[in-house]
Amino acid sequence: MFHAKSGLYFERLPDGSVKVTLRRKEPGLSVGGALIDGSPIEVVLDSQTWASAVASVTKQGNLVSVSRQVLWLHEQGVPWVPVS
Repeated sequence: MFHAKSGLYFERLPDGSVKVTLRRKEPGLSVGGALIDGSPIEVVLDSQTWASAVASVTKQGNLVSVSRQVLWLHEQGVPWVPVS
């Protein structure tokens, strides 16, 4: 599990999906309009959604080619080698 910061965690699951967890200890804190009661907030993203989210914050943006590269890296674990 990777701790990004401030209680935000990312974990790759065995099927390739990614669990995003927000753990905050301050009850009553509002995040995105949702009131946190101290319980963790968890979302599981399938690998295609995860790749699209990562691609969307690259300099090139969420282009199909960028999403494919991110998905390849996520699923294969090896660098993308473009075919010329």
